[in-house]
Amino acid sequence: MKRRLPVEDIVKRSVPFAGLYDSGGFVEKGRIGVPKGLVLTLKARQERQNNGELQLYYRVHPGEMPKYMELTDFFPEGRSPNFARYRRVYDLDERCRILIPPDDWRKVGIEEHMPVIFWGSGNKIFIYKPDDYETYRNTSYLSLDAVTNLAVRVKERFTLPPVK
Repeated sequence: MKRRLPVEDIVKRSVPFAGLYDSGGFVEKGRIGVPKGLVLTLKARQERQNNGELQLYYRVHPGEMPKYMELTDFFPEGRSPNFARYRRVYDLDERCRILIPPDDWRKVGIEEHMPVIFWGSGNKIFIYKPDDYETYRNTSYLSLDAVTNLAVRVKERFTLPPVK
């Protein structure tokens, strides 16, 4: 018998974050402003289950072409973040800034005060350097890099056991 997903999980999986946001980059020891619209969307999605506390996770993708960082708040029911790959984002302040250690964003070529692009897709928010975002946008879905990146993601998804 096929298990049905709760409506909330279907919405979180299917309703994308909207928008493309240009940001002033990382400042003050790793703080970066997250677009207020995204923070409000995240808070609304998590209001019931987390008592208003925003739970957000990030992952660095230095081996992808182009390189990027990923933010997410959604893991399907019964699965938790794999902390070997995802780290918790802490310290969301009143100015919608989060803290990510400089060593992590430097792995994807981002430097202090460098503008970055936030791009929402599905249940994830991707953070790119502007040049890397343009590379991503201009990459054909059938290019060797795109196929290789997809193969790596599929392999990770189906070979890594869920963390308990």
